[in-house]
Amino acid sequence: MSTSLSRVLNNADLFHTASPFWYDATACDSISGYSGAGSTSVIDALRNKGIKVVPTVSASGLTPAKAIACFGSSGSRAAHVRRLVAISKSRAYSGLDLDYEHLALTTDAAVAERVRTVFTAFSRELCAAMHSLRKTCQITVMPRTSTSYVVWRGKLMPAVYNYAALGATSDRLRVMAYDQHAGKGAGPIAGYPWVQAIGRFTRSEVSASKVELGIPLYGRDFTPTGSRAVVAAKAASLASSRNATIRFDATQRESTATWTASGVKHV
Repeated sequence: MSTSLSRVLNNADLFHTASPFWYDATACDSISGYSGAGSTSVIDALRNKGIKVVPTVSASGLTPAKAIACFGSSGSRAAHVRRLVAISKSRAYSGLDLDYEHLALTTDAAVAERVRTVFTAFSRELCAAMHSLRKTCQITVMPRTSTSYVVWRGKLMPAVYNYAALGATSDRLRVMAYDQHAGKGAGPIAGYPWVQAIGRFTRSEVSASKVELGIPLYGRDFTPTGSRAVVAAKAASLASSRNATIRFDATQRESTATWTASGVKHV
């Protein structure tokens, strides 16, 4: 946090909103804070620079089945909304950002369709409650390039997010246009043709004025057994330490390097 905060504050003219990754819905009836969540010193420092604070809430406990149970019941859905509203009122927050990624952990289209229906209903109620407090409601979604219920990264179904409905009910739809090849073989983090496809589909579903496109500021070190994420500066120094040449791919519009260490190929 200290490193990120100082960099944001030193470039405050580039930012209008900050979303610290501070809260997690570990269950339908439980939302906990990560270490440092709600730090007033962080909030005050950002607000003093004119940057709105809209903390991100993840949902590690809401897998598809649990999400259906939670959001499929009007009572438990309303209770979850109340817990989120309480968080939004607990500090000088301008709103909330929902990053409920575990909802998409299915490869079954029928399950995804059910999750999609109940999550849309929940989002509508949450955003209405936030708007009644004059706070913003932002929703982060996985990347989609079509209306199809396709599997992404071998285990996820981004169609659980109804772009049109979520875009209509929220103030901002944040689209995760990154991690294109995580879970696959080596490839771009967010290749330009892929990002263009995401942009075209998103614009067909949501007013462009409501969309924020998430872009990657990191790289991945791919080996035959998987990959690990590394921040951009680390990626460059890693390649340099292996005397690997960094090359720019004009089609994907990303840089890449390849080397071998202890008999293992890295990209």
